[in-house]
Amino acid sequence: MEWIKEQFAAIKLRISLLFSRGIVTVVYKVDANKMQKLQASGLDGDLAESVEHFEPYGLACNPLPGSEAFLLSLLGQRSHLLAFVTDPRECPTGRKPGEVILWSKYGQKIWLHDDGGMTITSPAYIKGFAPDITLKAENKLRLEGDEVEVYATTSFAWDVNGHGQTWHINYVDSWTIGQVPGTTYNILPTTYLGKDEEWTSP
Repeated sequence: MEWIKEQFAAIKLRISLLFSRGIVTVVYKVDANKMQKLQASGLDGDLAESVEHFEPYGLACNPLPGSEAFLLSLLGQRSHLLAFVTDPRECPTGRKPGEVILWSKYGQKIWLHDDGGMTITSPAYIKGFAPDITLKAENKLRLEGDEVEVYATTSFAWDVNGHGQTWHINYVDSWTIGQVPGTTYNILPTTYLGKDEEWTSP
């Protein structure tokens, strides 16, 4: 009977060690093809090294020291801990049921609203890089700013209901409904040195 009690006590201990909560104390540099490693302090004060930070596919983050961690030990072995990390200190509030926010402590937010809308906010800048970028609005596309700049190195085209122009380096193609580009005339002056330099006379 005593042996059975000892076995149950060991099983109970293993189960109690499966899950715990802790605080992230150190975030280590991520090595290529490796899980991110953390150092975490458990609620009982013990310090765990090389805790593997589990992240969902396609989403990577670098949590701050002081973040809260849910710790999972494989088979109750505290030598191999996994962590799921959150940080309520900086998490945006005001979410409605079903809404999703991608955010960081530095003020950037991508907010998916319950009306189907989406808001992108940044206190600094937003940049996009790709070989081709298309923006399409069914109703209205509006660009607004204290300064609005458009630069093209080869050509710039616009069209309104079949009437438009394509601006090339030294001439313009114009067209109307039912016609193809072909009505051209020279741009004066004809020499352009670059977007940050002045036009020169021919």
